[in-house]
Amino acid sequence: MKTFIYYLLLAGILVIALPIIVKAGNTSVSLRPILVPQRPTLRVTRDYRLPSQNIAIDVPNQPLGGFVIDVTREPVVVQKTVFRMNRWAGSGDDTSDRDITDVTLQLKDGTILAGPVSIDVSSPVLTFSDSIIYPIGTTEVVIRGKLGIDYINGDLIAASTTPKVDWKNVVGQYSGNIVIPEPGYPVTGPIMTARVPAVSIGVSSNPPPQIVQAPREQFVFANYSFDTTQSGEDLRVLSWPFKYTVQEGDPKNLRRCKLYDDRDNVLTTGANVVDPIEGSPSIVFRFDNYLGPILNSRLSTNAINDSGYVFKKNSVIFLTLKCDIIAGASGKYAWGYDEISNPLAIGVDSGNSATIVENGRMGQVITVIP
Repeated sequence: MKTFIYYLLLAGILVIALPIIVKAGNTSVSLRPILVPQRPTLRVTRDYRLPSQNIAIDVPNQPLGGFVIDVTREPVVVQKTVFRMNRWAGSGDDTSDRDITDVTLQLKDGTILAGPVSIDVSSPVLTFSDSIIYPIGTTEVVIRGKLGIDYINGDLIAASTTPKVDWKNVVGQYSGNIVIPEPGYPVTGPIMTARVPAVSIGVSSNPPPQIVQAPREQFVFANYSFDTTQSGEDLRVLSWPFKYTVQEGDPKNLRRCKLYDDRDNVLTTGANVVDPIEGSPSIVFRFDNYLGPILNSRLSTNAINDSGYVFKKNSVIFLTLKCDIIAGASGKYAWGYDEISNPLAIGVDSGNSATIVENGRMGQVITVIP
């Protein structure tokens, strides 16, 4: 008599051992299934789809870290999840406060899996005690929270976790089998940089100095760059001053001056179209939906919502200034920027006034001939 044992893996969940007994002369087959369950697995890695970036101070729901959870064989339940921040307090005056609060663990679509919690007192630890079920496959999660006002411009924040140590009471949802999370070494998410609202303005060297014959409609006199790559949040501007220099001729030779975005959309229409009457270091262009002067440097988001123009963070935005040149005009004209114009830009989320780096320049001279 000979016995053959075959092993069959079904859907990665069960191994079935099938002893097959073969007798001499007469062949008889005896099937005695032995079910051997396979343990589920859970592995954590950094989510490289969430890049390192600038994040705002004193604004909720800022990204603090991103991770990918890979699960096999059956859904896995995690009873407690611990993440460790590289620091628990900002670099400001009071380093005794909990400077990371309202922290949640979320899916990419904003669904909250756990939290909110605050960082431990005098310890860079975030502990989520909510039970989380991770399905079979890949799940991307994001840690989001609020940095306290003791964080200062340039502070670096990163979250890490050692799953084998920091993820507690991990079991298969159906089998109840104990799961040992992997890896056994720290997995660190992207490094975030705390940034205040900020923008830097510059005057482009394009268009070059040139001679133009009048009349002209919406001739390009200047291009401006607004650099928000050092800003922690989007910025809203209600108006912006520009320098108008008249070396020769009548300032009134330029009419209907407007601002355009990089898609050639007009940003100043109707009453916001400018007819300059004299050369000035600060002719103010008001963006459409202008709500009037802001006297307080810190406002609620609702106070500035849907007004003015928004500069997205981590961007370089280009605006173009165009004017009509009237018939018979002559002279030399330039649009630029005065470094002491002191405009106002506001953080869209925080309502804080932005730090503005003003790079003054007269701009290129456009010579107009009749």
